[in-house]
Amino acid sequence: MNDGLIRSEEWQLRYGHVVNLMWHRSYRYYRRAAAQVVALIEEYAAPDIGTAIGLNGEHLVLEGIARHRFVVGGREARMYDGTIWTATSHDLHEYVVAGDPRRAPRPRGTIPDGSGAVTPE
Repeated sequence: MNDGLIRSEEWQLRYGHVVNLMWHRSYRYYRRAAAQVVALIEEYAAPDIGTAIGLNGEHLVLEGIARHRFVVGGREARMYDGTIWTATSHDLHEYVVAGDPRRAPRPRGTIPDGSGAVTPE
C-alpha cells in the first residue's frame, strides 16, 4: 500500500460497522463491484442471520454433548459441584459439562483398537 499498488476505501455498513475494501490500482471502475461486496456482507452480517446461526450452532453442540453421554450441569454459574471459579467476577456464560469420557459410546462400525477398520454390522 505504501508504493501505491493497492488502494483502499472504507465503506460504512448499515448496521454500524466499517469495512475496509482493497483493490489493485489498475482496477479503474471498482465502485460497482465494491457495492456488490458490501451488499453481500450486509446480507450475511444482519443480526437475524447471526442469531439464527448462533442458535443452530448451540443446538448442534448440545446434541453432541448428549450423544456422548455427557450432562450439562449448569450455565451462567460461578459454582458447580463444589468448585468455584474466581478468576473473574462474573458468571461463566458457557456450559458446565460433566461426564466420564470412558463411558462415551464408540462409533458404530469401528474396532476398539483405534485402527478405524470397519466391522460387519
